[in-house]
Amino acid sequence: MFRFSGINRPINLLMLDKVHFDDIRNKSILLNDYKIGLLDLSFKVSKYSESTLINLKMYDLDNLIYEDNINVNNMEVNIKKEFDSVKLWSDEDPNLYKVEITLLDNNEVKEEVTLNVGFRKLKIVLFI
Repeated sequence: MFRFSGINRPINLLMLDKVHFDDIRNKSILLNDYKIGLLDLSFKVSKYSESTLINLKMYDLDNLIYEDNINVNNMEVNIKKEFDSVKLWSDEDPNLYKVEITLLDNNEVKEEVTLNVGFRKLKIVLFI
């Protein structure tokens, strides 16, 4: 008998629809002396059509604070939205917002993704 015959480790097969997210990036930061939060999301969508859209909802705890529908007319979609008086994220007090992203094609849900988003800005200052 061969010692290494076949697959000897667990594997996962993921079946995706033709219309799906290839990549989602979150680059949210703080602006203007830590008072304004910039929600900066970018999406790569495969096999989009004229009827493909992204539904975006943002929650603070269970309260809906933002909702938008974005038409997908390019493989890469960028969303930038500023929010006043956001709760800051830190190690001591990790305030996170829940962002629900739904990809729809012909009003049919193709993929749903939930992200936890925190607003922070990291700055390294060197004293010479």
